[in-house]
Amino acid sequence: MKLRTKTWIVVLAALAVTVALMLAIASRTVLRSFGSLEHEQLVRDVERVQGLLTRQTDEVERIARDYGEWGDTVLYARGEMPDYPTENWLGDSLENLRVNTMLVFTVEGRLAGGVLHAPGTEATTPADPDFAGTFARDVDAVLGDAAGATRPRGARLIAGEPWMIACVPLLEPDSDGRPAGALVVGRRMDGAFTTEISTLARLPVAMHAGGMDEEPGVSDMRFDSIDQGGVLVARPTDDTLVAHIPVRDPSGAAIATLHVVLDRPIHAEAGRTVLLIVLQSAGIALLCGVVFHMLLGRAVVSRVEAMHAAINRVGKKDDLSVRVPARGDDEIAGLGQALNTMLDTLARSRGEREAAHREREKLNEQLVQAQKMEALGDFAGGIAHDFNNCLTTITGWVSMVREDLPEDSEHRENLGLALASATHASAVVRQLLVYSRQGEPTLAAVSLRDVLASSLQLLRSALPKSIQLNLATTGDDDVVLADATQLKQIVLNLAKNAADAIDPPGRITLSLSAITLPSSDAPGQAGSLPSGRYAHLTVHDTGTGIHPEHLERIFDPFFTTKPAGKGTGLGLAVVRSVVLRHRGAVAVTSPPGDGATFHVYLPLHAEAAVAAPIDAGPPPTGCRVLVVDDDAGVLRVIARLVTNFGYTVTTASHGLEAWDLFTSAPQPFEIVLTDLTMPHLGGMQLGERIFNSDRPAAVVLMSAYASTLDPAQLRRAGFADLLPKPVDSASLRLTLARARQVAERRR
Repeated sequence: MKLRTKTWIVVLAALAVTVALMLAIASRTVLRSFGSLEHEQLVRDVERVQGLLTRQTDEVERIARDYGEWGDTVLYARGEMPDYPTENWLGDSLENLRVNTMLVFTVEGRLAGGVLHAPGTEATTPADPDFAGTFARDVDAVLGDAAGATRPRGARLIAGEPWMIACVPLLEPDSDGRPAGALVVGRRMDGAFTTEISTLARLPVAMHAGGMDEEPGVSDMRFDSIDQGGVLVARPTDDTLVAHIPVRDPSGAAIATLHVVLDRPIHAEAGRTVLLIVLQSAGIALLCGVVFHMLLGRAVVSRVEAMHAAINRVGKKDDLSVRVPARGDDEIAGLGQALNTMLDTLARSRGEREAAHREREKLNEQLVQAQKMEALGDFAGGIAHDFNNCLTTITGWVSMVREDLPEDSEHRENLGLALASATHASAVVRQLLVYSRQGEPTLAAVSLRDVLASSLQLLRSALPKSIQLNLATTGDDDVVLADATQLKQIVLNLAKNAADAIDPPGRITLSLSAITLPSSDAPGQAGSLPSGRYAHLTVHDTGTGIHPEHLERIFDPFFTTKPAGKGTGLGLAVVRSVVLRHRGAVAVTSPPGDGATFHVYLPLHAEAAVAAPIDAGPPPTGCRVLVVDDDAGVLRVIARLVTNFGYTVTTASHGLEAWDLFTSAPQPFEIVLTDLTMPHLGGMQLGERIFNSDRPAAVVLMSAYASTLDPAQLRRAGFADLLPKPVDSASLRLTLARARQVAERRR
């Protein structure tokens, strides 16, 4: 097959694949967008029908309330107005009210009188006691409320027919609210009812008694659910949807189902749009293919054919004097020149190949070495827990034996050397764990002014000239412990986001100052930061601002309010991730009509304050400690050490056992000393349960992975302290002393 034929095939195949991918993406996007619109329309239609059902219930209750507060109805309930039914329960009156029954009950709950009205006629019949008895529970509830506040209402299934009823107390004028009887007003949910719903909703509506499982043929239908009170949606055809809306009684049982037939104009429009995209894309692809092939044939194929002919002569005649055409200064000409050079240096190629082979072997060795080091890091992370547990057991028993020996004992020095070796082994494990955490940011003292200055140089060249960039700094405190590259990424992301929100001309203002937290001027999550001095970076734009409903999600990954193709939804998510990694906070404010302002808080770098010494003397009498660890050896040695310090100790071998002991103990525990990794319930989960309980306790977390945890973050979560494994006697004593102080503050 010749090159030109292959070119045709490749061009057409590439265009076909590209068009197919573009069509798939476009079609999926279009169908998803139109599907979302159709779903919103469906929800609105269902809400409209459900609202009409509520209006029907309100109307029945209003009629019942009007009659219930009428003095004549009270007199009739007392038997003092026998002409009440003939004067008030006329067929035309009930027809105008669209009421099918009225029942009056005495204050003792007996039926004083009632009427049934056939819809569409003026005929009425007295209500029999059996029919009235179906409302006995509602009547008893009304009469049982001396304040007259109970008014049952809603749908009921009566004699196999759905009704909309309201039961209200009969109230005498100027009474104290005590019911003088009860009135039940009901409206049949019949054909006239559904016709009215259909007319008001401007949608075809039908109804059948009972729930969805009682409808014929329901087992053969496929439904989708929407979050609208158990509504199910069926697609009997591609052009229609049927929403099945359950009508429920007060117990939640479905007594009837409304069937709302909905057309799908949005779905049809989506199909037409996809078809139009397909036709347009196919036409454009065909035209581009023809033009591209012509240009490719002239600029590439003909010249490659000439080069092929020349190389073919070299191969057949073994004549190295033949030269490949190399006219021009593009890549093909460069290829011809390279081939000519290759012919000149063919004799020296073997040595170059051997050198390249040696280089590949060297790179392979380096790759194997890197894989070994990576495996070493993974291995260190895997054995750290068990190894440090063993070291905890060793150092615990050795330290207790050493403390029991006299000061002048020769064995005391030997045991000290053993403890030093165990400490060295623990340090080796910590170093291996640090190695296995590759990719951590490199922290150093960084001037935020320098970061802003270098960032502004990039931004002024990248942003449109119609957007003005301003920088305002106050004070001299601007040094933070951070990764300078990541800080620059924060500034660039926030500035780019601000520029996208501006319709030029506009202005972006970057401000830098120092602030002491907590402060009433700090918005959003800044209030959750520990007290102290922080660098406060703000980025303000003069754009349209952020809609209030978007403020809570503005930092979520992949959330964006920008048009399709303009934003990825990751810029602000990266900002939050970097800020949190540097133990800071980020927030946003957007007053109406005043653009948006992003606030970044980073702790200022300063020399660490010297912690006040903690008195680890004798603990208070009766201080109770719960020790939790799934390693029996570790549990035993730590329990012995804590007991030797003078505490009252209870042990548990896993988190669930500890939780049962914690909640059932007659006297609460002041301190809980728990391992991080345990079966059934880990230390973090146990701590969360304790924090949410009504028994305040100081929780200390023990871990062989302490170097991978952030003590400050654990304290913000509620933990009193972090105790690294292996545990030695001195650090355990001081940790318990700090925990005891925390427990006393929480009482």
